[in-house]
Amino acid sequence: MCSRLLFAGSFLPLALTAAICIGCGRGGDAQTKPKPPASKPNDQQHLGQAGKTDHSRQTPPKPSMPQVVLTEAEQQTCLVKVGDLFPRAQLPDLHGKMHSLEELFASRLSVVCFWAGGNTEQQQSRAVDVLEFLQSEVSKPFSQQVRVIGVNVGDDAQTIAELTTQAGAQFVTLVDAQGSLLKQVATERLPRVYLLDAQGKILWFDMELRRISRQDLLTAIRVSLGPAQ
Repeated sequence: MCSRLLFAGSFLPLALTAAICIGCGRGGDAQTKPKPPASKPNDQQHLGQAGKTDHSRQTPPKPSMPQVVLTEAEQQTCLVKVGDLFPRAQLPDLHGKMHSLEELFASRLSVVCFWAGGNTEQQQSRAVDVLEFLQSEVSKPFSQQVRVIGVNVGDDAQTIAELTTQAGAQFVTLVDAQGSLLKQVATERLPRVYLLDAQGKILWFDMELRRISRQDLLTAIRVSLGPAQ
């Protein structure tokens, strides 16, 4: 339409022709159409993002007492189990001094470990490894709450002294030369380790103290001591 008006406007005054062109919206001073409002984020989408759970900030679950998992054959070797009172006995230390096992129990927790050096280099190396673990990972870091008591079964005093020295074991070691205490606890399988409360009740135990069992022992200690630990 504008072209037609301009054509017709050739016979009109110049000012009137320009006015007609401006009215068609194509002149240099044409009004700019208002911009649409900036899009706002979808409210529901915003709420959905805010309502998401931040799993990275969730409190980790509290550790629980590890279960004692044994095969049927292993269970048959156990004469005492979780919840039982540990047998009482009197045994000598490496210097021949007699000790009541009950008197050695700590006011919080005690770890009693039966072990033997054996007759081969491999067996003795295994015994040293267990003693080193008990010294460095239990006795030393938990010295104020846990007492470790080693009970050697069947070795002579010299062998016991050499192995405990090699392991750097500073906890008390009792000598069960004839296996009298062990016979009240189990029929075989050494080493065996028992976690006891202040009254001597068995809280957790394991045989052979394999790698995974060592972590379970540390977890059992921390759970028994409470969240402050």
